Amino acid sequence: MRSRSGPLLAAVCLIALGGCAGPSTAASSGPSPSGAVVPFDRFVADTTDSTYAQYAGKAGVQVKDEGAFRAMRTYVLSRYADSQVPTSYADNGAVVDCVVNASAAAGGAGRCPAGSVPVRRITLTDLTRFATVEDFLAKAPGGGQLPPVPSS
Repeated sequence: MRSRSGPLLAAVCLIALGGCAGPSTAASSGPSPSGAVVPFDRFVADTTDSTYAQYAGKAGVQVKDEGAFRAMRTYVLSRYADSQVPTSYADNGAVVDCVVNASAAAGGAGRCPAGSVPVRRITLTDLTRFATVEDFLAKAPGGGQLPPVPSS
């Protein structure tokens, strides 16, 4: 499914995550039960409109409190600012957005058009599996250091 948008991720940083267990709300913006990908514009709108009450108490949700949820929503929305997504696709239960990036000379691998790179979509459902944004960012294989921060 194709999606055009203004805002998306400026820095291309792929954070590998396992399967996502969590609330099945429109705010999760992963593939629908039919396998259709939620368009990027709708993903941003759903994330903007998401509330703590939609997630609190649901299976798999570990978010600490409403303040932590607001920080998660801010993180997701800021992550997807200032770039464009011409195409998104489903891959093993996750959504991958093809992010337009001027430094992507040869284009993304596989399904993305030239001039874009595949980036796994990070959703509120992904983040709410943790107590805070900091806990989400602190995860690493073997419990080691934080993932590298892309330079601007």
